[in-house]
Amino acid sequence: SAPIAENQISRLSKTIGWNMDKRVPLLVYNSHNDFQQTNVVRSYLPEGVEGVTEMLKNRAVVAFDGGKHDFWHVLRHELFHVYLNEYIYGGSIQSVISGRVQTRVPLWMEEGMAEYASINWNARTDMIMRDLVISSRIPELNQLSGYLAYKGGQSFYKFLEAKYGVEKIGELWRTLKAQHKPDKT
Repeated sequence: SAPIAENQISRLSKTIGWNMDKRVPLLVYNSHNDFQQTNVVRSYLPEGVEGVTEMLKNRAVVAFDGGKHDFWHVLRHELFHVYLNEYIYGGSIQSVISGRVQTRVPLWMEEGMAEYASINWNARTDMIMRDLVISSRIPELNQLSGYLAYKGGQSFYKFLEAKYGVEKIGELWRTLKAQHKPDKT
């Protein structure tokens, strides 16, 4: 998993245009049962959750259940959250709690990018988005919540890259960060 993690951080650095200089704490559990019993996060991890990013120490925690494809997807997804936490918040949720960083990344923007950075696009996402369009039930970006925040946000990044190029994804994130510089107080 270390080569995959290093590759993902390198890809994110190229896309966003910022190099993460810290090591990424990554905890991998051999089974979902072990993962559910972790004391890294305080909340109960239900059956469908395969990975989580612990914000206090900015570390990725994932379960390996034997399927490499799903494991790599979850690993890449959680590594994006670690990368983003370092990029936007300086690697610590304390900067948000203390008010030094005012940035609040919308759920669709963060989860959509995590999905896009981990799997780009796939038939399942395509099917979900086509169904929403055909049935005229596609919500506005600011109304995306739950599972649709992941898939709708992912769709946004696919559109952005196809229409304007991958450089615009990095430009979007750099603009977001630049608009919300930490206070020096």
